[in-house]
Amino acid sequence: MEIEKARELGLCFGVRRAIKLLKEAASKYGNIETLGPVAHNQQLLQALTKVGIKPIDNLEQVQGKILAVTTHGVSPQVLSQIEARHIKLVDTT
Repeated sequence: MEIEKARELGLCFGVRRAIKLLKEAASKYGNIETLGPVAHNQQLLQALTKVGIKPIDNLEQVQGKILAVTTHGVSPQVLSQIEARHIKLVDTT
């Protein structure tokens, strides 16, 4: 059996961009929560948690004042709820 490797390995451009934005925001503001995971990669999520970037599942879990929307995006209704709660938004979409 022959196994072929893809030419491109690793994270896609959008996720790499999101991680860059999140790290810049964490450096500027401190701990950040993300609405959902940035990527479906457990090692990456653990590494981000160590630098203060932690995924949460829903708005009820927000503990801080800074929330990131991941590359997956959210509905306009969720954006309105974030705004109504006066939470600073980091948009990585």
